[in-house]
Amino acid sequence: DGRLVPRSQLGSVYEDANEVVNQATNMVLHQKVIAITGEEIATRVQTICLHGETPNAVAFARLIVADFKRNGILVKSGFGDDK
Repeated sequence: DGRLVPRSQLGSVYEDANEVVNQATNMVLHQKVIAITGEEIATRVQTICLHGETPNAVAFARLIVADFKRNGILVKSGFGDDK
C-alpha cells in the first residue's frame, strides 16, 4: 500500500548493492517503487533517504550517486543553500 515496511520484518532492508541502486534509480526515473510483495507502486519521488546505520550505507550512497549521474539525475545535498 506504499507504507514503509517495519525494519524488523525480514526482507525490509536491502543488503545487495544492485537491489539498492536499482530501487533508488527506478524510484526517480520511473516514479514507482517495488513493494516487498514485488508489486509496482506509483509514487512521486523528490528525495532519497539512506539510513546511515545500515551496513554498507556509505558504499551504497556512492553507488547510487554514480548511477544517478550516469542517468542524468541531479544530485545535491539536502543541507545548506543549494541555489
